[in-house]
Amino acid sequence: MKILIPTADYPPIEGGISTVTVQLARELAGRGHDVTVVAPYFPDMQAFDQREEASILRFRGYGLGRLRCIPMFAKTWPQLRTMDCLLGINAAYGGAIGWFGNRLFGKPYVTFAFAYEFLKFRRRGLAARLLRRIYAAARFTVAISYLHETTSSGSAYLPRKWPRFTRAPRPFGIRPNPRWPRSKNGSH
Repeated sequence: MKILIPTADYPPIEGGISTVTVQLARELAGRGHDVTVVAPYFPDMQAFDQREEASILRFRGYGLGRLRCIPMFAKTWPQLRTMDCLLGINAAYGGAIGWFGNRLFGKPYVTFAFAYEFLKFRRRGLAARLLRRIYAAARFTVAISYLHETTSSGSAYLPRKWPRFTRAPRPFGIRPNPRWPRSKNGSH
């Protein structure tokens, strides 16, 4: 299967989303899938990219903030027609590209939901409505967060009839980095 993973967070960027993205790409490529990651360009990453089983395409423009979606979309565009599935790690970036790929070419996409994405549902406005549409049109949404369990309102930020939603407690064998600070309950 040809899988496309556009993301704004990938090494050398550190953090949870970057870790999920790189481990997901490695796991899928290791299982024989043809995986392409579209990630931000940073100097001196060629050696890292060549060691990866997935193909890494780097886009310039990470410093543009929210407008980084424009160069990311431009780099992703040629891949949209030939992919079998898109994994939108960041709903606001990869998820939006998946939504367009679905609308234009009928390609399926999967979104991933992180704690800060759930918090965006609190706001009313164009961005919140767009995120809801991205999640609602996805073939599946994977929650990489326990926020829906730890808030008093549960999953109140999500639409009432939420189809195709699951939580991935430790997706694809990812282990917490021991350097990360622990929460009050001892988890990462």
